[in-house]
This record gives sequence, structure tokens and C-alpha cells, in this order.
Amino acid sequence: MGRQKEFDTNATIEKAMKIFWKTGYEGTSLQTLLKGLDLLNGSFYHSFKSKKKLYLAALETYNQDFSQKRILVFSSSHPFKKKLLYFFDKIFDRQQKGECPKGCFLFNSVHTDAMRDKDLKHRIQLYIGEFEQFLEQEICKAVQNAELSSKTEARRAAKLLVTHMAGLMQMSTLHYDDKVFREQTKAFVELLFSDS
Repeated sequence: MGRQKEFDTNATIEKAMKIFWKTGYEGTSLQTLLKGLDLLNGSFYHSFKSKKKLYLAALETYNQDFSQKRILVFSSSHPFKKKLLYFFDKIFDRQQKGECPKGCFLFNSVHTDAMRDKDLKHRIQLYIGEFEQFLEQEICKAVQNAELSSKTEARRAAKLLVTHMAGLMQMSTLHYDDKVFREQTKAFVELLFSDS
């Protein structure tokens, strides 16, 4: 029996995330994963049990990173709209620099075969729901601080922002136009909070 290959689990999950990001859940075969992660069958099954569990781990890793970044941006003392646009700018910066595949791993998953699996679908919905709740809370704070109009409907605005981001991320997988996306986002934010 061959000796299992030692590896860094976190780094392996990051690599797997980028493979899934590019080729989708069902589009990524076990052989593709083993080759891309430089793993033997035994090491893979010992550490991750299945492709599905690895995908869930990749989603969790992505969501943790996404959560930390948005908390960092919104914890600054800048006005809400400035923080919101800066948050989008950071997303666009990653796209422009090619630090990751186009789109967003979480939002891209909505448009893949991963949604046919009830556990994966539940996790994707959960993480997107957390993002929406986070935005709603930040909008409520901005209303309380008189940065946004008291007429602002926080839940509605949060849902619209999530939909805007989902649309941008999907479109970026077809053709990424940095200038247009930034201009569209600025115009959308101004229109969404035009009473403020």
C-alpha cells in the first residue's frame, strides 16, 4: 500500500475552489481534481471523503474570506455610500488583476449544476442570505446615522444590491468590462439611494 502524500489542507481547498470556480461542480471530475491538486486517491478520500464535501469546504472557505473582507470595509468611518462603492471596487480590482477566475465563486454557483444537489443548494442560499442580511444591517445603521433617508427600505435595498452583484458577476463571466461595471455600479447606488 502506497504512503499517503502530505499536503497543506487549506492550500488544497483554495486550489480546489479555483478548479470548481472554472469548471463547475459536475464539470469537475475526480481525475481533474486529483491532477490539479496533485493528490493520490487515498489522500483525497482520507482528507475530504468526497467531491461534494470538498466543494462544501471550498464554499465555506470562500464565504469566510468574503465575510471578513466586507466586515473590514464596512467597519471604516467613511459614509455608507463611499464604503459600499469601495466594497464593489475591491471586487472589481480582483477581477481586473486576474487574481481569480471571472465572476464570484459563490454567485457563479447559483448558475451551475451544484444547485441540483439539495445540500449544496442549501449552503449557497445560506451564504447569499447572510450577505443580504449583512447589507440590510449596514443600511439600517446608515439610516439611523442619517446617512441615508429615513424612507429607505433596508430589506428591499439589500435585495436589490445582491441582485445587482449577482448580475454583474454573471455578466463578467461572459465579458468583463471594468470601466462599464464600475460606472454601472456607481449609477445604480446613486439611483437606489437617490432620496439620501
